[in-house]
Amino acid sequence: MEASHTVEAFEGQVGEGYRHYIIEVDGEIIGYFALHEEERTMVLTQFYLLSEWRGKGIGQRVMDFIHREADELRVRGIQVLVLRKNAGAVGLYRKNGYAVTAEVVTPMGDGRTVEDYIMLKSFDRQ
Repeated sequence: MEASHTVEAFEGQVGEGYRHYIIEVDGEIIGYFALHEEERTMVLTQFYLLSEWRGKGIGQRVMDFIHREADELRVRGIQVLVLRKNAGAVGLYRKNGYAVTAEVVTPMGDGRTVEDYIMLKSFDRQ
């Protein structure tokens, strides 16, 4: 599990304004995600679904929830950092109106890198 996906990390983020959500179906926890706001932009982080629940419409239901939250808060956009090779997630975001605004390469040590997209869905709001 990544260091940012631990109970200790989540507890620390709550003090920074993050709102964490558990995704549950029939009493089974199948995933989680977090939202926070930066300068009228909602940031979606740590969106994770168990592999056996992917491709079953759960991701779309989460996106619908996030978009309702964005409407309520009247944010100007929703931003997400997504692993480039995660074709399912990239496709879900594109289907929901997100566009790639930047490509990020993060060195991880030992010559390894992580390649991400920053994707943004913009709203025409004042």
